[in-house]
Amino acid sequence: GISLVPQSLRTLPDVTVVLHQVSSEFSGEIDSIRSDGEGRFTLRLPQLPAHGIRSDVYFASVRYRGLLYFGPAITSPAQLDSLYVIQAYDTLAVPEGGAELPLLQRSLFLDKVEGGWQATDVFQLLQEEDRTLFSPDEGVVWSYPLPPGARDFQVGQSEMAPDATRFTEGRMELYSPIPPGERFYLVRYTIPLDDFVLPVPGITQRLEVMVREPGPEVDLAPLTPGMPVELEPGNVFRRYQGVDFQGTEIQVQVAEP
Repeated sequence: GISLVPQSLRTLPDVTVVLHQVSSEFSGEIDSIRSDGEGRFTLRLPQLPAHGIRSDVYFASVRYRGLLYFGPAITSPAQLDSLYVIQAYDTLAVPEGGAELPLLQRSLFLDKVEGGWQATDVFQLLQEEDRTLFSPDEGVVWSYPLPPGARDFQVGQSEMAPDATRFTEGRMELYSPIPPGERFYLVRYTIPLDDFVLPVPGITQRLEVMVREPGPEVDLAPLTPGMPVELEPGNVFRRYQGVDFQGTEIQVQVAEP
């Protein structure tokens, strides 16, 4: 059997659990079942997963209090020997305009282009409540300001759903619910200026700005230079870093040659 438990360690009895299959040929729901009185359920896979041989991935989902929760992806037979758990949570409504959440880390990668920068912004935030944050009016759940003038906004591969993310009046806005724990978001945008202001509102435990080589010298006070980072062979970034920021902004200026 497989159990379903929310944050308070109560089981969820008599709810519909849906089995999903994703492969190169097919993506969708393939089976469903009701959990028993103790939140347990058993779903039979059409075939054993074989990572590296077939592309099939299986996972189960459940809807609880109007929100959809997913269990971990099953890609190998070894995972079938363990208890499969879908973690669901009670909900907490955010105030109008969204919740304020601390950032564990923010990493901004900058590529110099003609007349400005191409930016990749990575946010690792912490949702400290023991309930899923949501907007009862389908409004903003969390938002964050981007550098003034930012444009060409795109959502990268992360926990952000492109259809639940917007860029409005200089702010990145997230409309999807945010479960407890650490969350990882990635966005890309263009800054059409050599010198710009990087807003750092709220609490940010660690901030780093990476400038791709070859690139101009930049002044990022109060950030301090760190060891360069080579993400892959030939892909080198100069690192500027700082810790424990609260409600500030960074002036990014290209230095004279």
